[in-house]
Amino acid sequence: MEAVMKFLAKSKDKAGHEETIVEHTNELLNQLAYLKTLYPQALSSEGWELLEVACVDHDLGKMNLKFQEKLQSHQTMLAGEIPHALLSITLLNRKQLESIYAKKDVSALYKAIAFHHYRDLSKYNSLDYKTERLKLNEMALKFPFSQIKSKHQLLLDPGETTPPPSKYFNLETRARNNDRFLNYDLYVMLKGLLNRIDYAASGHYDVEKPAGALQPALLKNTLQKWREHNPNADWNKMQRYVLEHRQDNLIIRAQTGMGKTEAALLWAADDKTFFTLPLRIAIDSIYTRLSTKVFTQKTAPDNIGKLDSDTDEFMLSLAGQMDSDELEVYGAQLKSWSLPLTITTLDQVFNFVYHYINFEMKLATLSYSKVIIDEIQMYDENLLAYIIYGLGEILRMGGHFMIMTATLPEFVVDLLCQNKDFRDVIEQTGQLPYKKPEPFIKNDAPLRHNIKIERNNINAEKILTVFDHNKVLVVCNTIQCAIKIYNEILTSGINKDKVHLIHSHFIHADRMKKQTEILEFGDIHTHDDGIWIGTQILEASLDLDFDVLLTELSELNGLFQRMGRCYRNRDTAPLGTNVFVFVGTDDIYPSGIKYVVDAGFFKLSRMFLMRQGDGPLNEATKMNLVETTYTTDNIKEYSSQYYQRLNKTMVYLQDIANDGKTKSEVDMLFRGIDSKNVIPQSVYVEHEETIRQAYEILTTPMRELSKNGNENPRNMKSAAIVTIKNFLVPISNYQYKKLKDNNRIDLDRLAKKQSNFHYLIADVPYDDEIGLQMPTINVNDFVNEYSNIF
Repeated sequence: MEAVMKFLAKSKDKAGHEETIVEHTNELLNQLAYLKTLYPQALSSEGWELLEVACVDHDLGKMNLKFQEKLQSHQTMLAGEIPHALLSITLLNRKQLESIYAKKDVSALYKAIAFHHYRDLSKYNSLDYKTERLKLNEMALKFPFSQIKSKHQLLLDPGETTPPPSKYFNLETRARNNDRFLNYDLYVMLKGLLNRIDYAASGHYDVEKPAGALQPALLKNTLQKWREHNPNADWNKMQRYVLEHRQDNLIIRAQTGMGKTEAALLWAADDKTFFTLPLRIAIDSIYTRLSTKVFTQKTAPDNIGKLDSDTDEFMLSLAGQMDSDELEVYGAQLKSWSLPLTITTLDQVFNFVYHYINFEMKLATLSYSKVIIDEIQMYDENLLAYIIYGLGEILRMGGHFMIMTATLPEFVVDLLCQNKDFRDVIEQTGQLPYKKPEPFIKNDAPLRHNIKIERNNINAEKILTVFDHNKVLVVCNTIQCAIKIYNEILTSGINKDKVHLIHSHFIHADRMKKQTEILEFGDIHTHDDGIWIGTQILEASLDLDFDVLLTELSELNGLFQRMGRCYRNRDTAPLGTNVFVFVGTDDIYPSGIKYVVDAGFFKLSRMFLMRQGDGPLNEATKMNLVETTYTTDNIKEYSSQYYQRLNKTMVYLQDIANDGKTKSEVDMLFRGIDSKNVIPQSVYVEHEETIRQAYEILTTPMRELSKNGNENPRNMKSAAIVTIKNFLVPISNYQYKKLKDNNRIDLDRLAKKQSNFHYLIADVPYDDEIGLQMPTINVNDFVNEYSNIF
């Protein structure tokens, strides 16, 4: 045996420390043991053994001479070098593996290791592969295998390598979910968990934070606090139900104000959980509530995180609560899904349905997690297709889900049962893979809504007759309509301080300010008067309590969500009409129909609502209206194109499952991004120095920032992103094209520099009360705030 050499896994870190392959591998094994302790149900005993083999073998190919020379010389890739993962698999003892495990499982192991880092294999040839494999024999004789702390190495003797059988791997191989020689689900688990363990070991953080603090915190800081005011206080019927069925998949329908958030957390129990909500404003609200009222500033970082497209801003908000090292670890754990409870948007979780490169980490994690879908009816047909398809995959892999909503269209339930993975469970067990109890309703609660159907279009005159030293909420289907109503009310001579506008065409900083203001104004304990005018963003799960609602009809789900912001938490019924619904005339519908709101859904809703008529509308009637209106047959008849698009999307996801798209491609597809962010000209002029300084930081390489004496260049870049984001407004691509064609987009100042950061300045009027005032546009330009939710 030749003398043992020091084989490096990574180049020197910031502190100058070099990590060897053995050190890195043993840290993976530590993380593996920890993951298994926390979530033993994630894999079978054989699955855990194979994952251990993968952890041991995955980086052994790094012992090759070219890789070691590359680290020493600080190069990226040497001529003729083969990716280390492809060399690692040549050290596996295939015969011994096949004597213990099924060949399909062995194939999953080979592919999980070979693909644990994405590489374009078309760049490599079989001759170089063979040459480097044979050279590896010599290096293996010098490698300290005995220092790896594992009982499941299952490797060849040192000095031996063997080419992988073509059925397990070759340079044309891809892992496909229709491969008859592959246990695909096991491959997803092995690769996904190997990646997560590997990243945790490299980042020096725990792959998972232990769950278990949520239930005691709920008891102490929620239930016991209730009992301070009422000794007999207890979880209600719905909350007790989910607590008793926390190991089941659930579809829960409950009226607004019954404590669905608490119910969701009780169902989460001591399991890893992802709580998805349709709008960022709702995510902010629930995260703040949980991090301050269920947890504390001290306990929240170990238990809860908020993950959306504003994560940089969220991380900066925590800078005063942690030192830089703690913040860096927390950020890594948040982004790598290591926290017990994550409050998040749909795109952060369900983009795995595209099976993009490295999607396996998400699906493998979801296999032992719980997913909560709040207000499923708020998503458009594409996003709904992603949810249904994704829930099927989560179900197949062993994860659990809970759908909770005030109203649930019946066709959604039918689509779930038509999903292949749901059908498989039904056929195998003879039972539905979820429990769907009767709707939960407060039978003793006072009536909350008394409606009047207005057979015309929303107008300032009606709003002003209703406003009488009270809190009035006005909801329009489009931004354009909201601005028009706002201006008309102001021209009436009303005190300007009493009228407020909120929609998505404000710069981020102004939108956040308005969000805070409406939450404070809409609090049941705030005794103030005024008129707030907004759009669909007010349909989110927000704790708002207004006296009167005037709204355009969009469709029934949206209407009832809007009604949930009126008389939300009252102990008494309204004395008269407190909801006015403008359904338009037979000739002129409310704004945005067809372009923002599906025309078929609107027509169905209008017909059933007018059939219901004016008067008191209780919660049971609302739920029944949604179920009877949105049947599969009705949707097929009145909105056939919607139904076809939904089904086509699910077929499309199945067809592209093996395409290997990149994460950035999928983000664009998943979010349906049809907008661009711009900085209004007047905003840029006012804040030019601040914006330019932030832009310089963003376009300066990290290396240069470090050379200039900055201790934490990464935080500097995050702060710069947040600074510029505060000045951005989203506009549709159509609007952008019109502005550009009319030379109203400045492409010189912040858009030409070669970097990942390009910002466009738009010559469009803007003020902090009305927002962006776009030139006259046609109906195709309406910003759809239903779909544009991320």
